[in-house]
Amino acid sequence: MRIIMQGNWLPLAAIIRIFTFSRWHHVGVVLDDQTVIESRIFSGVQLTPLNDFKRRGRWAYIDVELPNEQRAVDWLYAQIGKRYDLTGLVRFAFQRRWLRDDKHYCTDLPAIAAIRGGRPLFNDRVNGYAPRDFDLLPTAHRRSSGVAANQKIG
Repeated sequence: MRIIMQGNWLPLAAIIRIFTFSRWHHVGVVLDDQTVIESRIFSGVQLTPLNDFKRRGRWAYIDVELPNEQRAVDWLYAQIGKRYDLTGLVRFAFQRRWLRDDKHYCTDLPAIAAIRGGRPLFNDRVNGYAPRDFDLLPTAHRRSSGVAANQKIG
């Protein structure tokens, strides 16, 4: 499974980065060479062209091997159209695990997909997953990274 992380300094992104101590504010999963599945605050779980995702800021891929990647991909496709989990933005402050089946915060998608694919990425967390957690995965292999045009690195 290929996870793509994203970072920029737009206002909401900056807040997420500061409060999660991360250089990333958003993650998605690359489903094929041209498409990312992601959960966005106003549109929920959706498919996005890979190039559009990359244009939003700095990005990096990490690859994680799953015993049953097809099961993970099937689960991801089944999430399309579900709402964004706004509680995901505040759950870190309350130290609660608020994963739900009917809506998802961006980090829920790769974390739960990995579980469905037979390889949990994290020990059970009280407060869910932050974009930074994906950057620190010891079992992942970084493939490439880049910066969108007109984006500052930082």
